[in-house]
Amino acid sequence: MANEKIEDIEDEFLGAELGDSRRAQRLLRLAKSMANKP
Repeated sequence: MANEKIEDIEDEFLGAELGDSRRAQRLLRLAKSMANKP
């Protein structure tokens, strides 16, 4: 049972990391598009 809890926690951390990287990529794209505008 303890192992299952550890896996759940790992899944949450992985999900958070994936979400952060996606958010970072979106911000990067937004910054680039704003820089391209005169």
